[in-house]
Amino acid sequence: MDVPWLKAPKATLRMVLLIGPPGAGKSTVASALARQCPYQNVTLDGDDLARTFPGGVNRKRLDLIERNIVHCAEGYRQWGAQYCFCSWIVAHQHRLDLLEKRLRTGNIHLRVIALDAPLSVLVERMMKRTPSRFAPTEENLDYLSGLRNRIRNLAHCEVLDTTGRHFVDVANEAAGLIKEPDFWE
Repeated sequence: MDVPWLKAPKATLRMVLLIGPPGAGKSTVASALARQCPYQNVTLDGDDLARTFPGGVNRKRLDLIERNIVHCAEGYRQWGAQYCFCSWIVAHQHRLDLLEKRLRTGNIHLRVIALDAPLSVLVERMMKRTPSRFAPTEENLDYLSGLRNRIRNLAHCEVLDTTGRHFVDVANEAAGLIKEPDFWE
């Protein structure tokens, strides 16, 4: 995979945040991007940074995940990482704007790319996970559908459809978006 990456100064970290509903391929694509990036990099999974009990989505837990992402990114920037490929389920413009503001104060630049697939594909992928903790109830399907709609309406966020595509192809398309000059200014 020969993808032309732009080189960032060591003092700067470029974070590519892959967002999307469960089953869209965020973590898989983040790992593929990291493997093809020739510069020092790291991958972070926002959900792994918040394995708490009890779980659930609330403001306090989202704040925890956001703080963990920022602190981890700052630590890796100091270590010398030039790129951070992060995956996280987030669907609120305010949350993304706040994350970008916090990262900028730490000399970390953010690019957000949303991954998506039709509801039926997401359900199929989630049912194949081992162990599958997903049940296709009406409540869960409504949640996924609402999440997809909110993500598609976020500002400053390109949406890549992962339906029927190999994760390497999706990573290559994401890499093409990442190399655009506006991310590097």
